[in-house]
Amino acid sequence: MNLKSLNDLEGWLRSFVKALRSKINKKPTLKDGLSNLNWFLEPCQITALWFTNPEIQILIVTHFDDVEDLTIDVYGPTPAYTFAETALKVAEKEWWKRRLSPEDKKHYVGIETYRDLIENVLVSVKHFLERAPFIKPNPIIQQKTALVFTRKDFVWFIRGNLTVLNINRIVKKIVDEAKANLQQKARTQKQKETQIERGKSQTITELGIVKGYCTYMYPFLWIGEVPKLTLQQRLRGIVFPSDLRKIVQEVEILSTKTLIFNDGLIFAQTEKKKLALKIINLLAASMLINGIPAFVSRELDLIEAVFDKSGYFTHMRGKSLSPRIEAIFKPEWLQQRILSVKIGREPVLSEEKLFKVIDVTKKLSVDVNLSTIAIALLETYTYFITGNYREAFVSGWTIVEYFINTLWESLIERKAGKQRRNKLKDPNYMDIDHIIEVLRLFDLINEEKYARLMKLKNVRNRAVHKLYEPSVEDIKKLIDTTFNVVLAMLEKNNSKGKVNYRKELE
Repeated sequence: MNLKSLNDLEGWLRSFVKALRSKINKKPTLKDGLSNLNWFLEPCQITALWFTNPEIQILIVTHFDDVEDLTIDVYGPTPAYTFAETALKVAEKEWWKRRLSPEDKKHYVGIETYRDLIENVLVSVKHFLERAPFIKPNPIIQQKTALVFTRKDFVWFIRGNLTVLNINRIVKKIVDEAKANLQQKARTQKQKETQIERGKSQTITELGIVKGYCTYMYPFLWIGEVPKLTLQQRLRGIVFPSDLRKIVQEVEILSTKTLIFNDGLIFAQTEKKKLALKIINLLAASMLINGIPAFVSRELDLIEAVFDKSGYFTHMRGKSLSPRIEAIFKPEWLQQRILSVKIGREPVLSEEKLFKVIDVTKKLSVDVNLSTIAIALLETYTYFITGNYREAFVSGWTIVEYFINTLWESLIERKAGKQRRNKLKDPNYMDIDHIIEVLRLFDLINEEKYARLMKLKNVRNRAVHKLYEPSVEDIKKLIDTTFNVVLAMLEKNNSKGKVNYRKELE
């Protein structure tokens, strides 16, 4: 380690922070415009990682109240190949043992302490080092990118050496950005006040951007044609989704504008999370009905997003556990997906097939019961493919039982008066076992289907009451039946209620 270099960087950082604070303190209102990527205000600690060949400097900036202001630790300069041992030293620092604030924990799943968080940061540093030899630094301001990992804690990635830079020039740039941010806030506030005075508040749509939730279809697929990487992108070793993503369809589902992108991303333009989830799952269920493998989405898979009508996501916020979210926030995943298509790992959905998917989705959405059953089918399939056989069977059986009850109600509506109907609909009087028996006696299901239903019912009872794990064959038979139930309900909707339920169970 070069002690002079170490002291030079520490001295430069102290001088820079003090110069920035001096400018901000002269005009305190600048704090409101200061980016949280430049928040060097007190209390502030800096952990600097310095590597050579190529020259890289990483600043991890924190704001711990119980650690002395302007505590600066410099690791290096050392060759880049020593990153692993340097990262381990950084991760072992005592101050990472503290817990995240409740506000910061909202944005992470399974992360409780700074130690958990800093490990993710160090992995991001590793990715930056891998690309660094191909990043050309700007001779005036150097190449600087940044990462926020809490509300005020952040990372600077520098390609080059900070100590050769002019401190006053960098401070001026940060202050000018803060002033520009304040001016923009003032303009936005003035626009709002003007609209209110006119008796109409300006909506986010009128401002040219929309809010909503989005996620990828999973397993991943492509719609239309798979985009091709340019030679520049291939040489650079990374591709950004915004470079390749485009809208292939804009449709309205459940009175909600929904955007479908070529990389399988679905964006529902609503701030109601449960509505967005239902829309996305209806599309996935329709894909499944049309023979395209698709898994159910959970709330965990949704990303809160702001979409610029020019075609760019200006804001995304999600939880970093779901692989769908990883694919959105880690551009290298998109490149891996593009390359995987060449060896046939990901399906490509033609736009013609997409029209059929959208058509079925709209039919599913017009009936609450039908949409619920379709999503239950999607849930059943997801459980089955992911190896959760007991859950798959229980989920699938609810569809069959619903359909049997529908058939039963159709029968007693024709055969019994109101008072008897109420009694016959009472599950304490007529359970599912009795209903199947009566349906067979009335010859509404044939002997073969009766035997299958009784066998499936017995498997269901063992799965629920004795923790029995159904066989793959049992589940396949059940899923075949559930698919037919959904198709029958679709037929019923298409024919305005005219459907032969008896034929379905035969």
